[in-house]
Amino acid sequence: MRQTFRLAAVICATALTVAAARQAQAAWIVVDSINESATPAFYSPGGPAIFTWAASDVGWFYTPSSSYDLWQIATKFAWADNRNVTVDIYQASLGPGGELLSPALGETPLRSAEFTPQTDAFAGGIFTPLQLTANDTYFFDFKNVQGLGVNVTADSGATSLPGGLRFGFSNDGPLWAAPAPNFLSQPIVQFLVDPPVGTTPEPSSLVLFGIGGCITGAGAALRRRREKRAAV
Repeated sequence: MRQTFRLAAVICATALTVAAARQAQAAWIVVDSINESATPAFYSPGGPAIFTWAASDVGWFYTPSSSYDLWQIATKFAWADNRNVTVDIYQASLGPGGELLSPALGETPLRSAEFTPQTDAFAGGIFTPLQLTANDTYFFDFKNVQGLGVNVTADSGATSLPGGLRFGFSNDGPLWAAPAPNFLSQPIVQFLVDPPVGTTPEPSSLVLFGIGGCITGAGAALRRRREKRAAV
């Protein structure tokens, strides 16, 4: 009997793990992306990144073509360590000559979140949903990136964001413009939303899924034990 319950416990744990994994896989939807499938500049998978950020704060302008509630901004660095990076998003604008009008030095972002970057894989900060309005201009940046492999691409045909890169050498300092025509205006970034209701199992459904697996597994184990005894 003890072996039966041990087996049931293993089956139960496995079922709940599978349920949690399924929920994680369906947790977010990429509603917009820039150079999502591109390779980080001067990076060869399996080899070292040979181009890293000298700046500590890098950011770009973004104008969504449709309105949506933003939950997460994710990016892909060529190489990362175990540090935390902060992603911010601001309401922003450019002047007639392309000068940075907003965010101003010391301005509070609309949303801010910390995350741990991954090497050559997407990771990002999750925050309270922010409603983005179609055709409005926003500015997003990543702080504490000095020494990380760049999250821009030099791939031919990659998308450049208007306004080019803005960068700074202090996480709390001013930002300057880099020349817009080069690859530094080509970030690798995803904008994600929470899935619509009904596309992801509710927590209660996940629990029922796990319990069902436990009950089924325990019942099968008990039947096998009884059959084995009857055959002896």
